[in-house]
Amino acid sequence: MELPPLLDLRSEEEYREHYVRTLVRGPAVVTRDGALVRFFEERFEHAFFKKSDRWRDSKDIFAVSRAQRMDWIRALLMSETAEMFREPCGLGQSNRLALDRSNRYLVVTVTVRPREERFVTAYDEVSEDKVRKIAPLPRWG
Repeated sequence: MELPPLLDLRSEEEYREHYVRTLVRGPAVVTRDGALVRFFEERFEHAFFKKSDRWRDSKDIFAVSRAQRMDWIRALLMSETAEMFREPCGLGQSNRLALDRSNRYLVVTVTVRPREERFVTAYDEVSEDKVRKIAPLPRWG
């Protein structure tokens, strides 16, 4: 699958502004099965930061490599060919896992009601072990 080029912005603030402009307030993101994906400003920290060490409670380092792939989120969720998996997460909700194996990239959304989802996070450098855990899940759509 063809993905947009990596973003090359100057600062965390520019990446944040791009996220708000293109995803939170930008054109609607609708998946190939017609689900509207909503984005919220407070998800920026969760999606584009990482922990300085695995024992920390919160993410404290801006992850440039994740932020550079921000435009991949829309592309992957709207793709006709991306691999989509359903991961039950309780209370009648499911996570949609949109995976691009060739770029080791994963986008996670959660259903909030029929045909409506919320962006949760995105991962770059998804491990082969993680891909093996995702692969047996039911396909979405």
